[in-house]
Amino acid sequence: MKYLSFLFMISILLVSCEPKQDDATAVCNCYQELLKISSDNEVKMQMVYDSCANIHAGVITKLKGDTEAYEEYIEAYTYCQDN
Repeated sequence: MKYLSFLFMISILLVSCEPKQDDATAVCNCYQELLKISSDNEVKMQMVYDSCANIHAGVITKLKGDTEAYEEYIEAYTYCQDN
């Protein structure tokens, strides 16, 4: 029983160490959706790309001047891209 408790605690720590930020997740998910679109569907690709770029630009504008929040965003966005 102690072993299970220990494993549970370790898993909670690992999950809580993931950098998460809603804006980074939104931008990352958008670009991941873009990668799923067939290259034969150029119109849809362009529409999704434009949406992702608008979301990304909005986030950057929102975080302008808040260095700490921007760094958190970049960390979470990079983590999302790598996983």
